[in-house]
Amino acid sequence: MLDFGNSRNYKTGYPICHTLATTSDAFCINTLGSGVAPSSGCLYLVSGSGSGYSAVDKLLFNTDTPYSNASYGVAGFTCNGNMLIKSNNTLNDGTASWNMPLCLSNGNATSELLFAFQMNNGVASTSTNSVVMGTVSNNDFRMMTNNSTRMIITSAGRVGIGTNTPLYGLHCTSTVSVTIDGGGSGVAYFKTSGGLVSTAGPLSSVAVGICCSGALVASTGCYVWSDERLKKDWAELDDGVADAMLKIKPMLYRYKADPDSVSLQVGYSAQSLLRAGMQLHFVKAMD
Repeated sequence: MLDFGNSRNYKTGYPICHTLATTSDAFCINTLGSGVAPSSGCLYLVSGSGSGYSAVDKLLFNTDTPYSNASYGVAGFTCNGNMLIKSNNTLNDGTASWNMPLCLSNGNATSELLFAFQMNNGVASTSTNSVVMGTVSNNDFRMMTNNSTRMIITSAGRVGIGTNTPLYGLHCTSTVSVTIDGGGSGVAYFKTSGGLVSTAGPLSSVAVGICCSGALVASTGCYVWSDERLKKDWAELDDGVADAMLKIKPMLYRYKADPDSVSLQVGYSAQSLLRAGMQLHFVKAMD
């Protein structure tokens, strides 16, 4: 059926136009011949049928088969070819210098979630002109692999890796078991149970969350759980304890349950402390 125009105006309803219509299941526009095969028909309009995703009307380009997935359903638009989107400034972030060539909506009419790709419309030779992607609405931005969230940028700007609820500017909870100081040049580390260990590597099966190839700089210091700034009620020991400590030699050791591959640690034995007369102060702390 061919309809030459109607009375509906574009600004208030449907455009005044010519209408091509069919009562069959699909409509094919073929500019290269009279067939409807995918090799010749370049645009298909397919009416939905059945229920669920199958009931959605579909637009197909250069294919007669809509993309479908058993987990996610059927795509309303399937494009078998490359796509170029050249933007103008009719859809933007409210400024004249940023275009929004692609904006995705979750379709919620009352509280819409928007994700967009924005581009500065200045010349490419200016380094400050860039491409931005993220949520336009006040929502978190998540990145995932294998359909699971791996990294999140909250609407407040906090970054989380391995956690969906970052508490700090950068919050990393994921770890990987690695070997440190394989060359045996020496390493020092704090134990979570307390104490500083200085030894030579390699240290195997160390759960590492962050690795820096260069120096780690912090403007207000680097806190660890043994940092004195995290504790209170500090009190000096009497001189007798200090004198007794001078009589004790620090030793290298490893626990009996540790294999020989575990690096030696630096510390004191409980017996040495007792012999030095420090039982009143430390006997309850020894294991």
